Amino acid sequence: MSDRKPTDYELMQKLARQMAKERLEREKAARRMAEKATPPQATDSTRNASDQTTVIRKDDLRKAASGTRPATPSRPSPSGNSPKRDVEQFDDIAAFEQEFMGGGKNKHAAETSASPETDGKKKFSFSRKKKDAGNKMPAPKRPRPDAKAGSLKEKFYNFRDAHPKFDAFIYDLNPNHWVDKNGNPLSRRKKIFKFGRRTVATLVSLGILYSAVVIITAPSIDPKNIYDAISTDSIVYDDNGDAVDSVSNGQKRTIIKYKQLPKNMVNAIVALEDKTFWDHHGFNWKRMVGAVLQSFTGGGISGTSTLTQQLARNVYLPDIMSQRSLRRKIIEMWYAARIEHALSKEEIVTAYLNSIYYGYGNYGIEAASECYFSKDVKDLSLVQCAALATMPQSPDTYALIKDPSGITDTSDMTKITVGGEKYYANDIAKSRRQLCLSLMKDQGYISDKQYRENKDKKLTDFIDPTISTDNDKISTYFKDYMADEIIQDLKKEYDMDEETAQKLVYSGGLKIYSTMDSEAQKTVDEAFKNPSNFPSLLNLHTDSNGNVITDKGAISLYKHSNLVNGKDDMTLKSSEFKENSDGSVTLKAGKRLNFYKTTVDSGTDYSVELKPSYTSEGGEFYIYATGYVNIPAANKTMDKNGNVTIDADYIKSNPDMIKKSGSKLVLKDALITMADKVIQPQGAMVIAEVGTGEIKAMIGGRGSHGSGLFNRALNPRQPGSSIKPLAVYGAALQKSYDYLQKDEKYQYTDYNNDTQGTKYYGDYMTAGSTIVDEPLTFEGRTWPSNSYGGYKGRISMRRAMQLSSNVCAVKIWLQVGSEYSANLVEKFGITTLNREGDNNDENAAALALGGLSSGVKPIEMAQAFAAIPNGGTRQSSIAYRKVLDRNGNLLLTSESKETKVLDEGVAYILTDMMKSVVSQGTGTGAALSGVQAGGKTGTTSSNYDIWFNGFTPHYAAALWIGTDYNIQLSSDSSGAAALWGRIMNNIAAAKEGSYPSKPADVVQKGSEYYIKGTETNSGSSYNNSSGTSSGKKNTNSKKPDSGSSADNPSTGGSGSGGGNGSGGSSSGGNHNGGNHNGGNTGGGNTGGGGNTGGGGNTGGGNTGGGGNTGGGDNTGGGDNTGGGGGGGDAANDGQ
Repeated sequence: MSDRKPTDYELMQKLARQMAKERLEREKAARRMAEKATPPQATDSTRNASDQTTVIRKDDLRKAASGTRPATPSRPSPSGNSPKRDVEQFDDIAAFEQEFMGGGKNKHAAETSASPETDGKKKFSFSRKKKDAGNKMPAPKRPRPDAKAGSLKEKFYNFRDAHPKFDAFIYDLNPNHWVDKNGNPLSRRKKIFKFGRRTVATLVSLGILYSAVVIITAPSIDPKNIYDAISTDSIVYDDNGDAVDSVSNGQKRTIIKYKQLPKNMVNAIVALEDKTFWDHHGFNWKRMVGAVLQSFTGGGISGTSTLTQQLARNVYLPDIMSQRSLRRKIIEMWYAARIEHALSKEEIVTAYLNSIYYGYGNYGIEAASECYFSKDVKDLSLVQCAALATMPQSPDTYALIKDPSGITDTSDMTKITVGGEKYYANDIAKSRRQLCLSLMKDQGYISDKQYRENKDKKLTDFIDPTISTDNDKISTYFKDYMADEIIQDLKKEYDMDEETAQKLVYSGGLKIYSTMDSEAQKTVDEAFKNPSNFPSLLNLHTDSNGNVITDKGAISLYKHSNLVNGKDDMTLKSSEFKENSDGSVTLKAGKRLNFYKTTVDSGTDYSVELKPSYTSEGGEFYIYATGYVNIPAANKTMDKNGNVTIDADYIKSNPDMIKKSGSKLVLKDALITMADKVIQPQGAMVIAEVGTGEIKAMIGGRGSHGSGLFNRALNPRQPGSSIKPLAVYGAALQKSYDYLQKDEKYQYTDYNNDTQGTKYYGDYMTAGSTIVDEPLTFEGRTWPSNSYGGYKGRISMRRAMQLSSNVCAVKIWLQVGSEYSANLVEKFGITTLNREGDNNDENAAALALGGLSSGVKPIEMAQAFAAIPNGGTRQSSIAYRKVLDRNGNLLLTSESKETKVLDEGVAYILTDMMKSVVSQGTGTGAALSGVQAGGKTGTTSSNYDIWFNGFTPHYAAALWIGTDYNIQLSSDSSGAAALWGRIMNNIAAAKEGSYPSKPADVVQKGSEYYIKGTETNSGSSYNNSSGTSSGKKNTNSKKPDSGSSADNPSTGGSGSGGGNGSGGSSSGGNHNGGNHNGGNTGGGNTGGGGNTGGGGNTGGGNTGGGGNTGGGDNTGGGDNTGGGGGGGDAANDGQ
């Protein structure tokens, strides 16, 4: 048996039939009784008995179903005027009808009447709303019996009284169908209509409920500040307050106001897109209903949006704007209503024109006007306005200009030349432009004459494009760095997440007042575009296949054609892969592909990448850093040997990507994504303002365009000898100052690796201290060597810096100590020192010669060198001064933080020493006109990296040149110094200002500066000649202090007649205007300098003040392999 409960309809049918059966039985009994008492004549009662209809409310029946069946009544005397009695007292149906159905006196009784509508049929209607219109007296209330007692009829009454709202349909027993309250049968059509009406009401209710849910869950918006949501370029101002560029998310947009819009522009967009714009309240109901009906037929919702709805969609629903769904339409309508409530019509149409996309990367009407017509929007002609109005429907299709690349159908296009480049004028929207003009005429915006004059104009008659390129603006390296700094500050200041801060910076319409010197930035950009400013590559050792190899024969760069063919297909040899029995393929490690285990959102992946390669084009050398074989993570595995297997399913489902060709396997180009080729050598430069930390210019590479580029200015490279002013000379002077403050003399250590030991330095390490340039031995090995190919003997610390002596740098550093040196380097702002583990940077090769394990960043070197002429105070880098929001409210300000590194007196002396490097040492190429520059060169092993880091009174700058893979350059650091000088010479602000005056605690003794108290016993007996030595002991002198003793190796060369610099090795020794010219008056030993009259440098070995500016390499370390920053003890060339 089923436990299913009967439905309302089933209960109604059952109970109605039960009542009808009881009634008919009573009627039959009544007829039988009548036949016995009277002649067989038909009475009205019996004649109509079969036609009587019992009328019952269907909803009453469920309640009645729970009651007991009423007892059959006994027959009463037929009388129409009997007093009221219970239903059980009646036996005669006529009396029953008269008592309970007639007269309308009982509020529960139903009328029994004949009417034209019912054809004389008697109707039972248990409707309490039916009353006799002529009955003025209220019907007496009948006591309500218990719900579970009484007749079936009474139970109906009780249920109905308790549920007055149920008064809908009536059931006719005889035809077994429903009738209305008047007894008229309900036709099928009426039933369908009533059902449809209820269905529609239900659907409307559900629609309202669904709409409410969608609206409640939709993100809130603030239309009054709609431009906060419109992606708008943030304008970048330089340090003079001039707008020079913008940062954006790739959208070119300029916001304008309504008064800047020509009427024709507004009228054109209204006529074409939304002719009822000025009258509706956000949406067009007629179009909307039609769209909804269309959605029910599966056609989607389209073509219904007003300008306000389009604005809402473009601004607030960019992620789902392309969806054709009811949900999107509801949100769109809701937002449109909000916009209409918050903004005027003028504000709405202005926001629309500012927000819409116009193709070719142009967002907003002003950007489009400038791009296509080279004019402001306010100056547009009628036909130009119509042309722009056609574009929002399909911006990329209707873009008025097209690049030639990828164009196949040119039927609607005309070739034009813009800025020397070829483009197509795209007139595919001509018919739509004509339609726009026609609608403007029909709607009364223009006259017939205007229409006729403009409708047939060709696009080439009124187009005048301006194509902006990356070359027109400053490089993006500075902007990217500045934007990142602002993003980080917004996160800290306002507790923003990364995404929100990025959106505000790149599309929030901010006004960013940067620290950029636009002249300096443009000068640097132009210098980096000129190939002649960069050295060529030397000694490209290649194998028989043209691959670049190392000294040990290992391939460092593949020839690009040895990796992929002209179509970028890669063919694997049989030795590079293995076919497995299950159909999978295993790619072998250690061949031409690299495999890396990586972590992605979905878990672990194994990256398959092509090894680096090179190509030569037009005399230039390019490197492809890598290429990517794009196989889904789910289809790859890696074994314990590092081989990667591609599963059989992927190979079978992608037969066009992985193909077998004989014994080889071809990876098709569709599977491979090559990295962009990058010109070599590369470079980076950062210019900072002395005393403020403001970045004035930055470039992180050459030959690349766009944003988000790899910025070499922020990535470490080996510094070579350019580290010496920080880790060696500055450290030695500062440590001496520290000893002096403690009233102690400098504590020296004899390392038993030279003849000097602890002699000649003096009581303190000073610029005048004597350093013996001689062979050093470490564990039986002579190390390091000097760039000038020998040893100078006893020279001053100043001269050692000028010559960039490696031996002297190591000796001084050993006396300073690794910990003190490393601590000072970090105070200078160098963050890349490795001070942990066995292979750390606290060694002479790293800190004395610049062979750091990771290298240093150009930006950190710029600020470190800026600290020296700033009295020894380092400023942290800042790239902006303040940031305003689109409404002019202050969001951020930026201030540099100070760190005291050197005493002012120490900084003054170090500054002067470094100026002498430019005037007399390895950095003469950096000399500037009108101002004395200071600095230090740096070159790593085999000229892989060359540097010049220097300063003027106003600006400090770090310049690095090198390759992304270690390849020898044709120039040493003198080439970097020369480029540094050319750039700084063309920057007016670089020559401004003056150096700090001499501090009170600095004294001059002879030709040298000292911290007061360190000048006595300074060990200033040395050879400042520039002649090279043979490395043999000089026996012509016996006194160590004179520089000619037996333990002063090979000073003065082999020349006779005066020994060690006769004629005065330091003639003219004074500081001329702060530029130390002592030691080699008028140039290196000219006319009486060391070895005059028979020495190896007769007549002056280094004329013109340039102290041995050649160069060579420092052979005392590793080969610095592995790219920038690799090689723990990379040697430097001594420059």
